[in-house]
Amino acid sequence: MKVNKPKFKIIYQSKENIWGKFNNVEKLKRYKWKKFVKKLDKRYKKNFIKKSRSLKLIYKQRLINKQKFKSFYGNMPYTILKKTYNNIKQKNPFNIIDRLIISLEKRLDVCLYRTGLYSSIFETKQAINHKKIKVNGCYVLNGNFNIKKGDYIEIPLKGKINNLPYIQISKDKSLFIFLRDPKIKEIKYPFNLNKRFLYEYLNKK
Repeated sequence: MKVNKPKFKIIYQSKENIWGKFNNVEKLKRYKWKKFVKKLDKRYKKNFIKKSRSLKLIYKQRLINKQKFKSFYGNMPYTILKKTYNNIKQKNPFNIIDRLIISLEKRLDVCLYRTGLYSSIFETKQAINHKKIKVNGCYVLNGNFNIKKGDYIEIPLKGKINNLPYIQISKDKSLFIFLRDPKIKEIKYPFNLNKRFLYEYLNKK
């Protein structure tokens, strides 16, 4: 694994596997992963303040939390994330983070990634750009396309697929039907997401 790739920068900062079992990091043997984390520990040991609650450390935690969140969704640009957050906030100022997560989970690339159809969200985006995915019978070239209730997604035949409660899968596994919006309790992340830190960072001016 080339650890100098930009998408692995957040792994350096958080020392967490952002994309879970679908990440290439998971393919490494446990010994190699422990060795990788140990190397990071040495690099950041000098900057670590034990049990410190300084403003500087709190800001760093907010920043890393935001970085993990947007990295999970395919290295989403911060401007797009902030714009989506502001649009949701204008409609209803309550439970903004929960509604933001649900909004992002309805994206085509995220939906396909959650099913395990592709090994990473970046591979999902590539498949969409190469006209391999149809929504309601038409090719979609934008991974940010929002799926609505009743939409059906045509996909190439693949192997094992994860069953999601808000998606119905045909017997031949070539057709997905989006039944409803996902509930917040049905959405899980392979890393520790602090919603309060995310809210505080996105809510700043």
